[in-house]
Amino acid sequence: MPHNLQITNPRRQFALLSTMLLCACDSAVVPPALNPHPAKSVMIRVFAPTSLKIELSEMWTPNAHPFGTMASCNLKGGMKTPLYVPVALKQDGASYVGSFSEDRYLPSRCDWIFDGLVATSPSKDVVVNYSEMLSPAFPVLNESDRSAEVWCGIDPVPTEPHVEVCSSLHFFAQYSDHFPQAWRAAAAAAVAPENYKFNEGTLAISPNAKFVELHYHDYDAEVVAANGNQ
Repeated sequence: MPHNLQITNPRRQFALLSTMLLCACDSAVVPPALNPHPAKSVMIRVFAPTSLKIELSEMWTPNAHPFGTMASCNLKGGMKTPLYVPVALKQDGASYVGSFSEDRYLPSRCDWIFDGLVATSPSKDVVVNYSEMLSPAFPVLNESDRSAEVWCGIDPVPTEPHVEVCSSLHFFAQYSDHFPQAWRAAAAAAVAPENYKFNEGTLAISPNAKFVELHYHDYDAEVVAANGNQ
């Protein structure tokens, strides 16, 4: 383009600016910068039987700006989105304790957002879902202490692969053909709107959260015990 060429059409100016910004973002490498003064730490305590190996990670997702692309959030070594940060859990008696951070990274062009916790073991599921907004409809979600019962077992859905999944007791009640009748009331209460603790297999928390407690269960082992080893 000649250096003295002027673009007077506003639409063409906007299009040119957008293209330049996109190109700049595509060539950039913008890893998240650690926050030197994090202040939003949440304690977590996990109870689990020895048959389940619990591994959790923080999940961070980049949110490109309107003129950017996901390429603007490339990390060295290739695209890594979302970004996972392992949660260090140390044994403390009959449970494991640790913490995770809601402000681990500083704001940046990539807008790295904390989405919650994901399990890498015993199954790859979202365990804790984080929202930056308080919930006016479900005040329980805004409480500082949040707890959930997590049930892990072979997927009982007939159309799904028979692999281990972790979800709510209500999930197994819907599909398992050997679900104990004595557990039906507890399964229904777990997803009642007034309780809203672990609906659809994900514990929801808000910025008010200070403490999270997860109780893992080996579904297949406990069912055998409840049904009298039948």
